Amino acid sequence: MAAIKTSPLVFLSVGLACATGAYLIGSKIAALPLHYGQSLADPREDPRGVYQFDRQVGAMEGAEVDEAKGVVYFQAIRETAKFNTAADFRYNGYVLHISSVEASSEMAVEGKEERRLTSVYCLIVDRVKE
Repeated sequence: MAAIKTSPLVFLSVGLACATGAYLIGSKIAALPLHYGQSLADPREDPRGVYQFDRQVGAMEGAEVDEAKGVVYFQAIRETAKFNTAADFRYNGYVLHISSVEASSEMAVEGKEERRLTSVYCLIVDRVKE
């Protein structure tokens, strides 16, 4: 059996590289917004967009944020993809949950079905972590 000769510095270098990599990976994982996809800092996100399950599922109209009361009011949300109204979603750095919708209507726009939710009240569940 042949013995492999290495210097103690090789082991030290490999150990430091592994520890540094694990720290960096751990930091990145901790910094990602769990279950909510991309962070607000992502320039590709539409500032009017409503995001759920790592994709844009709608666009809002007329948002009013009241952080003191922990609520966000939307005049309307236009659904552009399957939007699960029972699940949390992201909007402009907030994680929100719908508490009430005054009306819901469906229509065909350019051959695609679109749902429009009006007078939508949401509870602020959390802020998206950077």
